[in-house]
Amino acid sequence: MTEFRFEKLEHDLESRGVSEADREKVKEALVANLPARTYNAAVVYLGIATVALVLGSILLGGLNKEVPEALWGALGAGIGGLAGIFMGKQ
Repeated sequence: MTEFRFEKLEHDLESRGVSEADREKVKEALVANLPARTYNAAVVYLGIATVALVLGSILLGGLNKEVPEALWGALGAGIGGLAGIFMGKQ
C-alpha cells in the first residue's frame, strides 16, 4: 500500500513559495482523491457486524426472549458508526 508523505509535500510547496492557503487547498484535494480502501474496509466489516446484530435481535425477539441491553447498545453503535463514516466521507 502506498503511503503519502504530507510533510514532504508541505516542505516542497513551501520551498516553492506557495502560500499557506494554497498549500491547504492542495492537501485537501489530495485527501479527497486518495483511494478509499480504508473506508470500504470499515464499511464492510462494520456493516457485517451490524447485520449480525440486527439478525440476533430479530431472532431473540422472534423466540419471545428478552433482547439484552448490551445487544441494543452494540446495534446502536454499529448504526452510528456507519452513519459517521458516511457523513465524514462527504
